[in-house]
Amino acid sequence: MAADLSGPGGATIPRANVSAKTATVGSAGITTMAGTANTRVVVDAGMAAYQTLDSARTYIKRDTLANDGVVGKYGALPQLQVVIPAYQAVGVYTATLVYTLYEN
Repeated sequence: MAADLSGPGGATIPRANVSAKTATVGSAGITTMAGTANTRVVVDAGMAAYQTLDSARTYIKRDTLANDGVVGKYGALPQLQVVIPAYQAVGVYTATLVYTLYEN
């Protein structure tokens, strides 16, 4: 996450209190949204348990081994968790989640 969650009256929730995981990792955790399925596209094994979003995390990856020209659009459904501190101000909190794509 780019910063802590911002709320009413300057209240914040630390980005370390926001975590994500997936129900399934590996190729079984991938949904092919378009194109052809590719078993080399996987949800990273680290996403089997909640990972805080206060630092960069690998979510989906594809090994650099031969992919035989397979092209597609792939996704995975995250499960998010926010730990709200005691006596936190009531209201709407927002933050920006940054995705960065790296080429192997």
